[in-house]
Amino acid sequence: NLGINTEHFNRTSPARADVLFVIDEDLYGYEKQLQNSSAAMLAAAQVSALDAQLGVVNMYENKGQLIGDALNPRILTAQTPDLLGQLKKKFWTSGMGSGAEESFDPALVALTAPTINAENSGFLREDATLGIVTVTRSADQSPLPVSHYHRRLRSLKGAQQAQSFSFTTVGAYSLTSPVGCSYDTQGGDPRGAQLAELTGGLFEDVCSPDWPGMLSRVARVAFGHRTGFALKAVPDLTGGKIIGVKIAGVDVPASGAGGTAWTFDAVANAVQFAPLFVPSRNEPIAITYPVACLPCAHPAIRVASLSAALTARAR
Repeated sequence: NLGINTEHFNRTSPARADVLFVIDEDLYGYEKQLQNSSAAMLAAAQVSALDAQLGVVNMYENKGQLIGDALNPRILTAQTPDLLGQLKKKFWTSGMGSGAEESFDPALVALTAPTINAENSGFLREDATLGIVTVTRSADQSPLPVSHYHRRLRSLKGAQQAQSFSFTTVGAYSLTSPVGCSYDTQGGDPRGAQLAELTGGLFEDVCSPDWPGMLSRVARVAFGHRTGFALKAVPDLTGGKIIGVKIAGVDVPASGAGGTAWTFDAVANAVQFAPLFVPSRNEPIAITYPVACLPCAHPAIRVASLSAALTARAR
């Protein structure tokens, strides 16, 4: 029993975006790369065209509290005088971190009570997208399972607005430090990679040879510029069945002479466009895909459908 779903999207810029940076105090010189590439990041994010709020917290010192003082506001916006300069100052690190670096826990502390109602009041807005970017040389060593942080952080936007939240890790990407670079831990950062994957974020290397390019990619995701589109049901791609994509009414194959245009991310249940093939803003996107019988549908759809059926039967 197969059906065909067609979902319609438009790639629009978010009107409002809240972006929190979680910075390892011991970046061992890579804070300079972060500072020097901040201009490229802000340009890629198109901050001047957004109602954006930027905040920075440390992993260890004053854990979870937005950095700021009388000369450098805790919450930065496009209207902040010398936004770039003020952000660079917040990216300065003391070198006095903890022996157990945490990426997840400081973000959760920053965005939940009591801190969000006190020191960080005003940062988290209900109608804004939320992006978290952590920059570290270490694997995450937060005390609780990844599932805990995923559930708590995602709940800040609500299960029905999952695409309004992303977590990106710039950290220990490889199992061992690349030549000429130094991680603080070895073995990669599987927890950081997992949370990024679960939320549609990125997992990037702190040892990247191209920091401006890398932070530009990070910015487009963290500030809510969509390149991926999550589907409401799980496609049935067995037996050679395929997903169809149209942009402005024109069929766009997954790959062709120009390269790979889009892929289906089974973990995120989303169609993800390659950078060179991202639709222009406000171009209509139609994604058509086969779905299996009700027991094979996406859990949220299955529960809603069963509930509706039981209600109808009761009547």
